[in-house]
Amino acid sequence: MTKLKVTLWAYDGVSDGQHVRVRLVTKNSKGQRHYWKWHKTSSEKTWHTTARDVYGIFEVGAQVAQFKGDKRLDMCTAWK
Repeated sequence: MTKLKVTLWAYDGVSDGQHVRVRLVTKNSKGQRHYWKWHKTSSEKTWHTTARDVYGIFEVGAQVAQFKGDKRLDMCTAWK
């Protein structure tokens, strides 16, 4: 089992009634992706958490998206 310590960070500097959310994405040895919980911010915020997978974690990514209410307007993903 792989256990990672993760820090996610997001900043939303525009007062436009929308907000930014960030989440972790992982891929295990079977190629299965896990989309972790979205974290919401309307200013600047950092989250510290852990991620575990019994099949190991072989790829790690982050997604950042802009939302209006619960409607996702756009999103980008970066893998490491």
